[in-house]
Amino acid sequence: MEGGSDPSYRLLSEVGRPLGSYRLYQTNCGATCAYGLELRREYSALGLLSAVSPVWQAAAEDAATLRVAGDGRVQVVRGEYVLHAQEE
Repeated sequence: MEGGSDPSYRLLSEVGRPLGSYRLYQTNCGATCAYGLELRREYSALGLLSAVSPVWQAAAEDAATLRVAGDGRVQVVRGEYVLHAQEE
């Protein structure tokens, strides 16, 4: 990690929620594995402390985005295909 960030994670999409943000990252551990996706719930306390909770992962996926469905669930989508729907 350099400068407080991990180069093996690239932010793809973010959805703010009242109790923290959901952030979707593309993961890349290097030449020995395929790209993947990781959905994390991230909280910040007074801008000083951050807590990160991984909530979903997928191997061999490299492109997706987040959206909020009509029922309020955060969804990981590729085109119109829902890869994951996160319950609050």
